[in-house]
Amino acid sequence: MLLAFGALLALGVGCRAPRAEPGAVETVPAGRDLRGADPATLALANADLRGACLDGLDLRGVDLEGADLRGASLARVDLRGADLRTAKLRGASLRGADLGGARLERAFLAGCDLSGARLEGADLSWGSLDGAVLVDARCAGANFYMTLLTDADLRGADVRVLPNVTGPQLGAARTWDERTRWPEGMTVRPDVKPAP
Repeated sequence: MLLAFGALLALGVGCRAPRAEPGAVETVPAGRDLRGADPATLALANADLRGACLDGLDLRGVDLEGADLRGASLARVDLRGADLRTAKLRGASLRGADLGGARLERAFLAGCDLSGARLEGADLSWGSLDGAVLVDARCAGANFYMTLLTDADLRGADVRVLPNVTGPQLGAARTWDERTRWPEGMTVRPDVKPAP
């Protein structure tokens, strides 16, 4: 039996709503979570989850391909191995989320807050992280092939990603600091690019 979007809302964990666009989904009611649910039974591909509050849920391996998660709160969510290809996550909060091994090809993460997120081994190829906050994010081994990083905040981030990323890609970031860890052999970068 597949759980549809309405059932997901009934099972969610309560939290404050993030900044949401007009027409956004209301926050998820408090009291329950999905830890006991089988992620394979969740029908969330192409779901409209704008502004939803999904903080702390276990969504490992869940199919969210094409889902609209603009302005959603996914803080501390376990999305290891999840399919988020072509998902729309503009302005979403993924603070402390675990996206290890997740598929995010062509995902739109512009303006996302990925502070402290784990992205090790995730595939973000052809995606957009323009204006995203990746402070203290761990991206070692991630695939950033052709990923846009214009105006991203990389302070303290571990961006030792696969060797298919270029200096100009990472150099387009807005800011980084002495704690930022760069790919081996990366030569096109100053040591510090302070916040404006």
